[in-house]
Amino acid sequence: PELLEAFSTLRERHPRAMLDVVGPAPGAPLPGVTWHGPVYDRRRLNALYAGATVFAMPSRYEGFGIPFLEAMAHGLPCVAAAVCAVPEVVEEGRTGLLVPPGDPRALAAALSALAGDPQRASALGRAGRDRVERWWTWDSTARRIVAALSGR
Repeated sequence: PELLEAFSTLRERHPRAMLDVVGPAPGAPLPGVTWHGPVYDRRRLNALYAGATVFAMPSRYEGFGIPFLEAMAHGLPCVAAAVCAVPEVVEEGRTGLLVPPGDPRALAAALSALAGDPQRASALGRAGRDRVERWWTWDSTARRIVAALSGR
């Protein structure tokens, strides 16, 4: 609900903004919102990532945040609620923007900041992709495990 409220505010400032909602069952028709429901086909999901400018998922609870890593691997800046392990995945001001959970005003401000500054959004997305490649690929994870186990 916070994302829909924030998006409504964003559309007042950026009337051409579009929101693709993936995951929950489709909701009521709203201007600029496309409801996709759950997407299980990896090619379709990759196409949605590829067509996006920003990835926003203001979870109230998020055990780790694999969707943020997927979005960053696609070069997207992330907007997220600062809950659970999310701040360990999304670095505030480096790979995305963190907002207080349940705060649609802060969420709208973060989305608007990125919509109004495409160069910053792009830089955050590049930094996210670099972070994923450096820390979250199988190869980089295996290297860190081997180093830790061998005492290096």
